[in-house]
Amino acid sequence: MLRDDHGTARELHERARRLAAEHGFKAGEVYAVIGLGQTARHSGDLAAASDHLHEAAAWYRRTVSAPGYAAVLSELGFIAERKGDPAEAAAYHRQALASARRLGNPLAQATALEGIAGAHLLAGRQSQAAHLLGAAHALRESSGVT
Repeated sequence: MLRDDHGTARELHERARRLAAEHGFKAGEVYAVIGLGQTARHSGDLAAASDHLHEAAAWYRRTVSAPGYAAVLSELGFIAERKGDPAEAAAYHRQALASARRLGNPLAQATALEGIAGAHLLAGRQSQAAHLLGAAHALRESSGVT
């Protein structure tokens, strides 16, 4: 996915999802669904990305399983940004930030701050965006997470 080979990424995530289901490993299925959502977002298929990520978010809400939930919420925020909706994007990223803070996950916190900054930028609030990007950078730097 990170090399823009979305077809292969999609195939591998589908395979992972199928194998996890065959072995009754629901968390593995959900991780594969997240990968499908991320791949769809990176390839520009926002509808498929949203479907996959909402499926994953629903599982997290049902199981109250926090690890990974912040990433799903951030992904939904990035989709809202791509759709041009700063309010929805900010709402998802704020939820992601709250989840990441509960877990003490600095990478997820920094990603959420970057997402909130993107929502501010989309809304024309460059100063707030710059401040949040600085905070995200400082958090990454202080925690050694890049």
